[in-house]
Amino acid sequence: MRALIFHDGALGDVLLSLPCITAIGKHDLPPDIVCRSDVGRLLVSSGIVLGAFSSDSRMFSTWYAGRPDSAARELIGGYGRLYVFTRQEGSDLALAIASAVPDTRVIITVPPEGDRKHVAEYRLRQLEAALRDAAPVRLTVDPAFRQQAGEALERAGYAGQGLVVLQPGSGGRHKCWPLERYFALAERLADKAGAFMLFLTGPAEGPAIRAQIRQFVGSRTRMATIADADLPVSAGLLAQCGLFVGNDSGITHLAAAIGAPVIALFGPTDPVLWAPRGGCVRVIAAGAMEGISVEAVLAAADDAGARAFSVSSPRDLKI
Repeated sequence: MRALIFHDGALGDVLLSLPCITAIGKHDLPPDIVCRSDVGRLLVSSGIVLGAFSSDSRMFSTWYAGRPDSAARELIGGYGRLYVFTRQEGSDLALAIASAVPDTRVIITVPPEGDRKHVAEYRLRQLEAALRDAAPVRLTVDPAFRQQAGEALERAGYAGQGLVVLQPGSGGRHKCWPLERYFALAERLADKAGAFMLFLTGPAEGPAIRAQIRQFVGSRTRMATIADADLPVSAGLLAQCGLFVGNDSGITHLAAAIGAPVIALFGPTDPVLWAPRGGCVRVIAAGAMEGISVEAVLAAADDAGARAFSVSSPRDLKI
């Protein structure tokens, strides 16, 4: 049975749905997906989904308004089942799709208040029992994207001496560790481990922060920044790093899904619900990002070689 998934979430939100998406593929073939275009290309190249459509295209934008056009109706008519990932069961999108495809299943993406299960598990629980599979899902990175990433690293001055990737942005400023602490961490790690420090930036950082990062790395050796890399190329970069440090952001979730050793810094968001899923992820959590010290992150980095991480609080790390 061919299945189509509608998922209008951002990168991190889609990645937290990977256990659900791969379980849906047990019907027959991997499903197709309607999502953000760059996320779709990443999932197709990883073999998680068979095909992808951009949720920004006019064909699908009409569904969000509750007025699907004929081309969209014809397209989804070729699928035996649809899954809509949404925050509300009675959303206009879910109702419009259900009116066209009787076998439409809604996956609510955010658990109700009081439910302390991780969101990935909460979403998986909503599938029929035969499809549930809690096995970890790991994204593979296409060799072509690894090669493009390697070329970008070479242009940045990387010569294979060990790579640490830092990603200081996020969708909200309240979720960002102070930039000066990222700078202090980069200097300490560069001196301690002799690794190459790469700041990976995108729209979340903004012009002012990018300028500060360029100024910081410009006067130092074994440091560089790469801005606005295509998402699959960013995946190629993350696949080659020995350590990743970032806030609660889509790129942090991507690093974890690829299997990189990740230190994820959490403040106001609850890591019990929203922590990245991966084989070697450590979460350092505090009520506010200012409550996480450079020493706490350095202590976690010392453990990175063991590749065995667990959720911890700053108190556990003796700040």
